[in-house]
Amino acid sequence: MRKELSKLDYFTLKVFVGLIEFKNGSVVAQKLNTTQPKVSRALNTMREVLNDELFIRRQYGVEPNLTADLLYPIARNVVQGYEQMADLTSSKPSKNQLVIAAQEHLSGFLVESINQVCEQFGFDMSVSIQPWSDNVQELLAQGKIDYAITVNSKQSDVVKNIKVGDVKYYFLAARKGHPFLSKS
Repeated sequence: MRKELSKLDYFTLKVFVGLIEFKNGSVVAQKLNTTQPKVSRALNTMREVLNDELFIRRQYGVEPNLTADLLYPIARNVVQGYEQMADLTSSKPSKNQLVIAAQEHLSGFLVESINQVCEQFGFDMSVSIQPWSDNVQELLAQGKIDYAITVNSKQSDVVKNIKVGDVKYYFLAARKGHPFLSKS
């Protein structure tokens, strides 16, 4: 059963707490700004994981059984803990931070340019350049980075690519005296 407990996510516990407090699935759906079928699925998940019906159907809602009554204070504390974490992490720092993934050779140019623009417009912003990696699109989708700048982007369903300009110059860099650079 311990392994099954991982199925009890925040939303499922929030539904459980709501059903105890409001004793009506429609009211819980409305309070959570969701649908009745989602509330029913969450309740079914709780029932499956705990191997207990948890509630008794009544004419205008549900009534918690003994197991539900025993679990309620624990679930309420877990939900409150999640909400406290959300409150702590949603407060914005005094200085905004812009996180950009870029190839190493662009880093210095980007920081300098963005800082100049922020200063010019009076923005209180710090810039953090993250090294480019193969999972940049995943990091963008997760919100771990704000932007990525590259010369060869890949299309994705979760990331919007915007062309900001054309590459006009191409350079070949090699050590001085390399045979490739000598005239034939």
